[in-house]
Amino acid sequence: MKKSLTARELSIIGIFTAMTAVLAQIAIPLPFTPIPFSLGMVGVYITGMLLKPGNAVLTQVCYLCLGAVGVPVFGNFRGGFGALFGPTGGCLMVYPVMAAIISLTLNSTKSQQAEYKQSKQLLYLKTSIALCLAICTEYLGGAIWLTATSTAGAANTLYGSLTLVCFPFIPFDIIKIVLCVTAMLPFRARLMSTNMLLLGDNRSITPQIQKNSVGEKVSNPVLEKALDGQSLTVEEANTLIDPKSTPLDEIMQTANTITRRHFGNEISMCAIYAAKVGRCSGDCAFCAQSAHHDCDVWPIEVSALNGDEIIENAKELWRLGVSSYSLVTSGEELTDAEFDRILHIFQRLNSETEIGLCASLGSLTLKRAVQLKDAGVTRYHHNIETSRSYFPQICSTHSYDDKISTLNIVRQAGMDICCGGIIAMGETLEQRVEMAFALKELDVDCIPINILNPICGTRLEHQKPLDTYEILRTIAVFRLILPDKVLKFAGGREKALGGDEYKGYSAGINSILVGNYLTTSGKDFNQEVHNLEAIGLAVKYAQKDMRKTVDN
Repeated sequence: MKKSLTARELSIIGIFTAMTAVLAQIAIPLPFTPIPFSLGMVGVYITGMLLKPGNAVLTQVCYLCLGAVGVPVFGNFRGGFGALFGPTGGCLMVYPVMAAIISLTLNSTKSQQAEYKQSKQLLYLKTSIALCLAICTEYLGGAIWLTATSTAGAANTLYGSLTLVCFPFIPFDIIKIVLCVTAMLPFRARLMSTNMLLLGDNRSITPQIQKNSVGEKVSNPVLEKALDGQSLTVEEANTLIDPKSTPLDEIMQTANTITRRHFGNEISMCAIYAAKVGRCSGDCAFCAQSAHHDCDVWPIEVSALNGDEIIENAKELWRLGVSSYSLVTSGEELTDAEFDRILHIFQRLNSETEIGLCASLGSLTLKRAVQLKDAGVTRYHHNIETSRSYFPQICSTHSYDDKISTLNIVRQAGMDICCGGIIAMGETLEQRVEMAFALKELDVDCIPINILNPICGTRLEHQKPLDTYEILRTIAVFRLILPDKVLKFAGGREKALGGDEYKGYSAGINSILVGNYLTTSGKDFNQEVHNLEAIGLAVKYAQKDMRKTVDN
């Protein structure tokens, strides 16, 4: 049974109805046709581009009904049955059909999932075609109605009517289409990313963060078990990650409830600084920095680092609210000279800034780990990348056990562990679950979730991307397996999820890597914070004692 309209939907329908009425008043009479040049059509375009089909149609029906009962909402402040059903009324009566054509074209299930994986050129072309189909509908509908209601003159034939309602307006309508596509598609992308308007079909999942009741129940016994604070088994997690077993919205609802229970609506931010880039001896299949790959990466050496620049960068990030700052180097292990240089910079950061310190320097000895701890580093980042069973497909120059050895050394030195991996590298659903349980067994403190961004020149450059819903399901299952751990959105999220990125925060994400990555660019910091706050998250700004509670 169809649900009734919500107050929010009714409000938006009212706003778009009023917008159409206001734009319709920008009408200029033309001497060679009884139909004025009007911007009312722009209101129809915008309605179709920004609302889902049912609401787009209802908006234009409301507009026509207001005009029919006498409200002067049609061009030149006209209203009443005479205005709607007169000779030129056919152009108005097709408004709901036009809105439906545009909205159905842009908001079909298939295109909704793939829209932000399409090229911008293809998306603009598809939108332009939708608007052209809509305007052709107006031409045809207006001409047929004008012919049916006229008894003499040029409008007495369909061709004659077309010369009045179609041909004179083609140049103007092309301009309106170009302007709408150019201006409204970026706006549509922004609204989709924050879910501020009613876009998509009934399967779309709102990213708006809600303070769910921790006692909220679901029908699935495995999800009820997770809500009760009980640990899931591998078999139960494998069932949940299977898209045929459990609806995604139920899993995300449960993951969101658990996230709010442990972390509230707060989200913490961290940033990285690329202290060494390129010329890595490892052959990790995903990595543009590997010497085994032919990628366009400009090398950066530790010896070339500017300590003053790093200090100022850290101070600025702290001022903006970033709680943790990490120096990241390429390569499996630093030379003694490189490590000493990095250690000196950490000592300066510790004494000259207040930001929490993290390091990501490859493999460690216990001596080096202790030195980092003494220099003020409280957390060490070292990803396992994927599951033990899939690791040999990703890297052959070092082993999964080498990774585990470094993590044990970090723990022995008394630092927290930041350890996660990359999804979408060709691993199976079960192997993702395997990785999540490995992280649980390691009892890591923070788990960065990267989504493969296939880079030209790497072995995974042609790897097929994951569907949006599979990514969200994976994140949610990670949250159910690791209920009280920090899940951090890291690299690749923008390209992999596009406008659906912010749904990840309803799937279990409660921390974010801001700014640029190692070899690819991120989003503008201020825009990122704005988007997070727009979906109801409270950005956890850095405090004086943040070093003791980095990302927690």
